[in-house]
Amino acid sequence: MTEKIKNPGIVIEDKYAQLIRKRLKKEIISTENLLNYVGKEIYLCGHNAYGSITLNEPLKLDLTLLDSHNKRHLISKEDILKLWPDSNTFYAYSFRINKIFKNQIKYNNTNKVFGIIEDIKFINKDNKEEKVIMKKEEISIVAVNYYNDYEDTLDYLKKLEFSEKYKSVVESFLSLYETYLNKLLSKVYDGDGMVLKPEAETPGDYVRVRIRDPRTMIDDSFRTIVLSEIEGIKAVVAKLKKDANGPTHIQSVLFDKEKWTTARAIAWVDSHRKELL
Repeated sequence: MTEKIKNPGIVIEDKYAQLIRKRLKKEIISTENLLNYVGKEIYLCGHNAYGSITLNEPLKLDLTLLDSHNKRHLISKEDILKLWPDSNTFYAYSFRINKIFKNQIKYNNTNKVFGIIEDIKFINKDNKEEKVIMKKEEISIVAVNYYNDYEDTLDYLKKLEFSEKYKSVVESFLSLYETYLNKLLSKVYDGDGMVLKPEAETPGDYVRVRIRDPRTMIDDSFRTIVLSEIEGIKAVVAKLKKDANGPTHIQSVLFDKEKWTTARAIAWVDSHRKELL
């Protein structure tokens, strides 16, 4: 018995999809509300499918703010006028890249320039449709890779049904995997003092998200700087004990509560992780 899996995808102009593929573009701009797809893994598509991403909650921008985000979305002013000639309200969706395909894949492109395709179907070299089918009695390596988040992977596997032949093996595997996860997720910092899984704290007027263990930093070197006055983002920086003569590093990021929810703050930190290290 088989079960059809829907594969939603987002289509953007190919040159910008290619920039995401090269890990240069950090935001997808839209005048559409895509909140139904926030937090879900969707395929990244232009002329072809290039991989999969997960959208974070959007920032609402006007034309001035859109221009200030240019280094993140990389859309030229000419294209902005061409795509949205009468718009002054935009949504900036940062995202997490889940995977980039080694080879681009043809799909059922409907000549859509931008927007969501609810069910992406891949096309092979003979122009035949390749349906995504999952056998319930098998553990699919593809499925495990598709759900790159540990907890989502475990939840997904628990929902599958297995034949008696594989049931005892699968149950043993899931038990060991769950034990491993519990140990992994109980750790707050790695060996270098970096936060493994950022969580939001809400002291005073700010949502605080830690990046590093403060115990790894020199006590009298802490200070607060402004990252973005417009967006209401500050950072606490300090010097590392292991590099006392080196530069300061971000210990935590502060988000103005009047502009940020805890969920959006976590999503922002997740999408800017490389810049914060």
